[in-house]
Amino acid sequence: MPITVLQLKENGPLLAFETINNQIDFKNKELLKEEGLEEDDLVIAKYLVDAEMRPESDKKYSVAKSTEKEFHTELRVQAAEKKHLITSHSTDAEWNPEGYIKNLND
Repeated sequence: MPITVLQLKENGPLLAFETINNQIDFKNKELLKEEGLEEDDLVIAKYLVDAEMRPESDKKYSVAKSTEKEFHTELRVQAAEKKHLITSHSTDAEWNPEGYIKNLND
């Protein structure tokens, strides 16, 4: 499950965006049923994490009509323009904007 991590303010909380593969995760299939979503919808969980990537808030779910790669790549481009993308804590580095690197403590 790919994760993109943003920090919107210097020394502020970390915000994780995790995409969920509905076709594999049974628990999320139950969530999809409850929410009336389609199995091919891309479910996104948004939540706060600490520097060790431990959740610090409940997950809030939303849906996107795109692929995981499209969602994370677009989010990372927009976040990098504002210097909010934390590459040290995001998975799938090949989706990061070329030449952009930002560690949590930078």
